Amino acid sequence: MKAFKDTTGRTWRVNITIGSAKRVRDLLGVSLLSPLTGDPPLVSRLTVDALTQAEVLWALCEPDAADEGIAEDAFYGYLVGPTLDQAVKALMEELADFFRRLRRDAIADEIDAQMARVAAVMAIATSGQPSGDSPASSESTPAP
Repeated sequence: MKAFKDTTGRTWRVNITIGSAKRVRDLLGVSLLSPLTGDPPLVSRLTVDALTQAEVLWALCEPDAADEGIAEDAFYGYLVGPTLDQAVKALMEELADFFRRLRRDAIADEIDAQMARVAAVMAIATSGQPSGDSPASSESTPAP
């Protein structure tokens, strides 16, 4: 089981089981048990779509939130900036671990590969460096 801290410092557990996957499906129509299906595949949406990320995290954490008296809107408010990034990391690691426990290593490996691709893109985006494929300035582009 993975965990993350929200902006208040509260620790949330991310635990994927058949029961929690059913809760996600019932609440959102999203099947965590089929992460490689869809267009785009769920594994892609879980790494780039902040709303999907937050909704899935809520569905997984909702029982703990109910115990603490925390409403859905408040939970979303606790997932800001780096906090959401860490929560998604916990979610994706837990999802990969879930499939490893089922001995479905190919699915777990694809989840890990997707996370690595996103990390590589983010590293390029935050480095301020051009990707290498485009000219450094318009002056280097020949005039028509």
